[in-house]
Amino acid sequence: LLRERCNPWLSSRPIADTAFDSLGLSLLQRLAYVGEQLLWSQFQQNVKPGASLLAHLGATGDGSGPPLREWYERFIRKHRQDGLSSLLEEFPVFGRLLGTVWLLWLESSVELLERIINDDRILDKRFSISSGATLCDIQQGLGDPHKGGRAVTILSFRAGNKRQKVVYKPKDMRLDQAYQELLEDLNRQSRQPALKTLTIHSGKGYGYAENVAHRLCTGKAQ
Repeated sequence: LLRERCNPWLSSRPIADTAFDSLGLSLLQRLAYVGEQLLWSQFQQNVKPGASLLAHLGATGDGSGPPLREWYERFIRKHRQDGLSSLLEEFPVFGRLLGTVWLLWLESSVELLERIINDDRILDKRFSISSGATLCDIQQGLGDPHKGGRAVTILSFRAGNKRQKVVYKPKDMRLDQAYQELLEDLNRQSRQPALKTLTIHSGKGYGYAENVAHRLCTGKAQ
């Protein structure tokens, strides 16, 4: 469904299958997060007392081998066979929650991709990402989702052997931009070593920021 919604835009900028796969993975992670506690409680109610301990002791009984998965796999098969229908019948609010998560993911994903397509010139001018570069990866899960499931996202683009990244933030970034302008002014006025500044674009309720890769210090001086 997400691909269908995006078909009208795909002629403007190529979007790789891996980008759609990344968005699908973020949906799966959100669904797993909201369902974990209920599924675990149901699993615990359907196993014999001490089954979890025995499972972790493994086939050898001393915990040295992999845990036994008999009860877990039986639980999974049961709910896969009926498509979670028995669980949703007993917990209808859980079904509504899953549906809400899915709808918000779809809405926020379409919004994200539409903004990327519409911002071709901005990405080219501010971050040197050409309109012909393929959107090849969308990394989410970098923080808690807000405003209907929207989240900070690292976008990866590929053009030939060149790969570039930019950070998408679904929030008002005027404060971020003002802070970078302050740093630039300090650098102009000061004789001290220049402070690092980042390229920022502030749009209407969202924006982009230069990606800064995390690196560990190599010594005490750093």
